[in-house]
Amino acid sequence: MARTYTLPFLILIACDQEVAIDTDVPVTSPTETVDTDYAPECAMKGKSSCNNSSSIVQGAVRLKPGLTDETRGNLLITLVHEAIGGGSGGVYHIHTLIEDADLREPVPFRLDMCDNGAMWSEDNGEYSLQVVLDLNGSNGGKDAVPISVLPEPGEPSRRMRNLWMSCSQEPLCLDVELRCMDGSPCGTFTDDDCNADDASCGSDVSLCTFY
Repeated sequence: MARTYTLPFLILIACDQEVAIDTDVPVTSPTETVDTDYAPECAMKGKSSCNNSSSIVQGAVRLKPGLTDETRGNLLITLVHEAIGGGSGGVYHIHTLIEDADLREPVPFRLDMCDNGAMWSEDNGEYSLQVVLDLNGSNGGKDAVPISVLPEPGEPSRRMRNLWMSCSQEPLCLDVELRCMDGSPCGTFTDDDCNADDASCGSDVSLCTFY
C-alpha cells in the first residue's frame, strides 16, 4: 500500500544526478527514459495541493536487469533539495513509502511537491529524487520523515538528479531504474550554488535567498 506523508511546512536543514552511477544525466525534459523498451504510464490520479499540476512527480521504479536477486522491500521515494545537505542525500522535502513492494515488475508512484509547501525551482533550484529499496526497514519513514534517505550497501537505489520543477511546466514523468548497490555513495553529493531563475513562481519559501 502506498502512503504519502505530509508535515507542517518545514525546511529541515541538516545540522546534526552522480557519485557511484556513471550514467546519470541531468533531466532536461519532463520525461527521462533510459531505453526505448519501457516508459512509465504516469496515469495515477489526484489533485495538486496547490492547484497546479506542475507540482506532481509521477513515474515507475524498476530494477536494472541482473542487478540483484532481491526484489522485495519497502520502496522509499523522497524528493530532496539539491542546494545543500549533500552529505546526507539532500534537504528533505516530501516522500512516499510503498510497503512490501515487489520490483519483479515496475512499481508506479506519485508525489506532490506542494504537500509540504510550494517550493518551485525558480526560487529553490533543482531537486533530486532519492529512491531506495529498503531491505531491512532501516530507513524508517512510515510515520514521519525517513531516518535516512540513503541506502545501505547491497540495497538497490538511484538518485535522479537535476529535476527542475517549474510552476509552468508539464508534471514530471520519470522512469527510475535502480542501478546502484554501493550504499550511501549512490545518493550523496557535493553542495552547490542554489540555481534559481529570475522569474519567481511565488514559492512559500525560497532557499536561494539564503544560499
